[in-house]
Amino acid sequence: MKETELYEPVKRWLEMSGCKTQAELQDIDVFGQYADDLTVAVELKTQLNLEVICQAAERQTRVDIVFIAVPESKGLKRSKRVKEIMRVLRRLNIGLLSITFPKKEGNGRVRCLLLPDYPCDFKRHVRPVAKKKKALIKEFAARQLNINVAGSNQTKLMTLYRERAYQIALQLLHQGAMAPKAVIVDGLTRDQINRILSINHYGWFHRVERGIYYLTPDGIAAAEVFLKTYPELATSMITPTTSENTSTIQKNQA
Repeated sequence: MKETELYEPVKRWLEMSGCKTQAELQDIDVFGQYADDLTVAVELKTQLNLEVICQAAERQTRVDIVFIAVPESKGLKRSKRVKEIMRVLRRLNIGLLSITFPKKEGNGRVRCLLLPDYPCDFKRHVRPVAKKKKALIKEFAARQLNINVAGSNQTKLMTLYRERAYQIALQLLHQGAMAPKAVIVDGLTRDQINRILSINHYGWFHRVERGIYYLTPDGIAAAEVFLKTYPELATSMITPTTSENTSTIQKNQA
């Protein structure tokens, strides 16, 4: 498909809303103007890529509203990359039009996937989502380890969940079989500790009987590797049990 094939459907779509249009005005593919002097620019491209986003951002310096128009495709609806690009377009306040050409119809059909705001409050567009920001701050405060290397993609990262699983595994390695209530992890409730043990995401834990867990061979290996690699960190993560909890464990083991 050529970019010129997208022109007529876009032209009709704009004119149906009362917009007068001109093609190739200076370097703008489609320029439109409404009666109240609201101006529109549409950049036509056969693919949604960085080049057309840069062009659209430049057009924002000269017109009120900017759209990118591309042919409709399955990838446009489902591609992870396209979804990420659309997130960028939202933050830049650039609209997105998709053009389809039904076989039974000679004319192309325009669908508006993103409608830009006008007037635009750019502070609102670039402001972080409060819930997501709060979650980041919460995890940052909860993490005790700082051993990840930025840019790593071939190694397992130390997530907060993995860190807490290590804390439990190291205590089991140090104490032997334990009751969940004897395990102590900063920032975790007893229910959260029970959940990590029961879900057993990494296959490190095994329930020998009701209320008593010990490490599987994989769990022992993981804890020993961590202990050998980060001895000081591992030592700080092993929390001694109270005498009450220790007696409970010994009673259950007997």
